[in-house]
Amino acid sequence: MENAEADQTPHHPTSPPPERTTRRPAPADQDAATEGAAPTDPAAPEASTEGKNVAAGRDRAAAEDGAADQDGAASGGGAADGLPAPAGDTATTEAATEVTAEITAEVTAGLAPVPGGGELFYEVAGDGPAVVLLHGGMLDNHMWDEQFAWLSRSGHRVVRYDARGHGLSSDIKGDYAHHEDLRALLAHLGISRAVLVGLSHGARVALDTALTHPEVVAGLALASPGISGRAFTDPFLRENIRQQVAHAEGPHAAEWYVEHFLRMWVDGPHRQPGAVDPALRERLRDTAEANAVAHPEGFSAGVAREADAWSHLTELDVPTLVLDGDLDVSDISANAHAITLAIPGAHRVRVPAAAHMVNLENPQAFDEALRTFLARLTG
Repeated sequence: MENAEADQTPHHPTSPPPERTTRRPAPADQDAATEGAAPTDPAAPEASTEGKNVAAGRDRAAAEDGAADQDGAASGGGAADGLPAPAGDTATTEAATEVTAEITAEVTAGLAPVPGGGELFYEVAGDGPAVVLLHGGMLDNHMWDEQFAWLSRSGHRVVRYDARGHGLSSDIKGDYAHHEDLRALLAHLGISRAVLVGLSHGARVALDTALTHPEVVAGLALASPGISGRAFTDPFLRENIRQQVAHAEGPHAAEWYVEHFLRMWVDGPHRQPGAVDPALRERLRDTAEANAVAHPEGFSAGVAREADAWSHLTELDVPTLVLDGDLDVSDISANAHAITLAIPGAHRVRVPAAAHMVNLENPQAFDEALRTFLARLTG
């Protein structure tokens, strides 16, 4: 999970899962100044890699992306669009196998300095109005592989990055604010205004950014949204969090942590693990485990400063799309409903046959809604 102090979830364990190989590929074919010097390495260079191209044919391992964490409360309804269900259990896997070929040499990777020290790893592709993709907790930027590919070919300058304490970005070393990190990234890239597309904790950061830096936000697409300042109440979530805490010590602590993470944010309350596409579940397991290994201190080394968006939702006035899965927990449904009611003109899409990971479980419905929303903003 992303923010234990806000989400009431435990810090992830410091020991790697036993008998499991984790993969965290660095961007291949960058020159020696960047290769092998992840942002968490004390010897990593300052943000000097912008402009380095990632060569075509790199192995980005599209099958190792993630799940998410969130806030929420109560239950909620609200009108929602009817959209197609996914083509089947293999739809996401088949789409993922095509992504590597679609991400080409036009991708630029680099490191951006953030307030208080440290760096964010990012990738940029395409030209046009800026779109920034924000991943969920215990994830990295690869959860957007499919969307990153088509957005970069659709008349947009698309940016994806690893949040602090995730993926190839720096460890957390003190108090920080994800929305200030994002503002620093936009300044580093020379982006004055962007549409923010966030899932789960990424949506939470997008909301905080819209409140604290409204001048840089052209629109919000909030999937399975979290809201800072709103605590979990769903019994299913609270029981899984209790189990995570109960298994926080011992040789299998990380394995237990990741399994309950998958139960909450992949399976959801309405399915057993066997009812979820096994390839998708393993993809998300790999990312969560890799993050636990790459950032062993988790979030215990600092406190996240947030904007308490729950108390300020009615102050927002920005074009907003809200997407949530019909198999997700009640807290997330409540968040989606609350945002839709609070922000003038906000439009909610209820994604069928999907729990928390709506962009991966039903990419057809997710991509259709996002395309329509972006077309309205730029048309």
